[in-house]
Amino acid sequence: MSKMHMMHTDPIHKQMGEYRFKFAKKHIECPYCHGKGKFKPYIDSLTDEQLPDDYGKCERVHSCGMWVKPWEDGFTKIWLRERTHQGSYKSYVRSKPTPVYIPKETLLETLSSDRYLKNIFVQNLLENVPFPFEIAEIEKVVSLYRLGTVASGYMAGATTFPFIDVNGNVCAIQVKKFDQSNHTAGSPIPIHRLIQLFHKRKGTPIPDWLEAYLKQNKVFTCNFGEHLLRMYPNNPVGLVESPKTAIYATLYFGFPDDPKAKIWIAPGSRDWFNIERVKVLQGRDIYVYPDLSKDGSTHQSWREKCWKFERSLPGTFFQIDNLLERNASLQARYAGYDIADILIKLDPKEFRRLLREESFTVSTSEVTIESVEDSSKSYDFSDPGWDSVYNPVDIDLYDSTQHQLYPNFVPDAWTNQIKEIDAFFMTLKSLDVPFNFSKWMSGLSIRIFLQATLEVARKENGNPRYRQYLNRVIELIRHIKKDITKFT
Repeated sequence: MSKMHMMHTDPIHKQMGEYRFKFAKKHIECPYCHGKGKFKPYIDSLTDEQLPDDYGKCERVHSCGMWVKPWEDGFTKIWLRERTHQGSYKSYVRSKPTPVYIPKETLLETLSSDRYLKNIFVQNLLENVPFPFEIAEIEKVVSLYRLGTVASGYMAGATTFPFIDVNGNVCAIQVKKFDQSNHTAGSPIPIHRLIQLFHKRKGTPIPDWLEAYLKQNKVFTCNFGEHLLRMYPNNPVGLVESPKTAIYATLYFGFPDDPKAKIWIAPGSRDWFNIERVKVLQGRDIYVYPDLSKDGSTHQSWREKCWKFERSLPGTFFQIDNLLERNASLQARYAGYDIADILIKLDPKEFRRLLREESFTVSTSEVTIESVEDSSKSYDFSDPGWDSVYNPVDIDLYDSTQHQLYPNFVPDAWTNQIKEIDAFFMTLKSLDVPFNFSKWMSGLSIRIFLQATLEVARKENGNPRYRQYLNRVIELIRHIKKDITKFT
């Protein structure tokens, strides 16, 4: 058979000497070890389409080295079967496919109660952390987030972290193994890849759902913990990078059955913090906790994203935590610490006691939000412990008809808070002191700031979409009280 004839009959070749499936020029984040820009995905050189993120090669040879070839599990046959017709290539128009989800039966299998004694992560929380948790607390967080266990194979004892969207669909399940200190051991792997490898070793065909699932370009399409948003429609949100950190934060800050407590969610990766993931959070107050990075790039990247998100999602308020970034050692930066690395060293009972003493309540004698020390200078609030992300366009988009979008709108719900805030500002000598509140607002007087925020909150009293305006005033009061003598 000539090479020219082979070019028309062998679907793996695009033309003489050139393979149809080859590495893309652009590197992406590794879906297995999350190395930034270290993964070379495969593309179809005929259509320039990228194959699903699972297929490719990680260049972190020693720490990861995953190399998943699409022809080894038969995926290329599926791919080509959809794109060929009677031996010739047909034109391919990319359309948005119907999403395929992991069956609930697969999730339920990971939740089998007899597996948790083998779950290293769970057992560490009960026995090996500096301050072990109560069994009831662990049972509650496991149930809340649907944490499961891998029972056998090389990932035996690993924890399964399901990514369930707001509609209850199981988009993906991350499998991660831990050591006795609850640090990640080896590279995480999605559960569908484990199932695929299992059938390959057994020489059995993969399930129909998995064949359809593998055709998707992306499967981690929602946040970890996203399913809790529908269960707790009024809670604020705490957003961290990894599922493990979301679990730790829930155990320390409290469970969302308390309406003041945050729902802790995680996109699963630094680069997965994007507009597609945060759209589902519209109308909420979101407190963002980036991981440390050696050059501060993660914090800066997420901070810039928060500015953009708030402009795109009216009624949504982002605040980005600055504590780790300010106080971290060089060693902590290079290790990529997150808040879980700090929290686990603390006694959770004592931590929660302090939280109760420094609550979110507002009174005429003490107006506070979540207590955080910082080094802000008087009259300059441009870089507080909580960076308030301010979008001046919001006021131009002010529209009282939006009440109907928020079924949880309770008219006049903030009346007492507003009265107490009014009483606080009446104790100040002057409201014409200029200050810098954020990147977007500098040199304004307190009076003008209140006109742009408190008056909006007063008019939209109780509407969750405008809660951010009330929060900004509370933030201002917190800073004023740090040097109250200069204002009274």
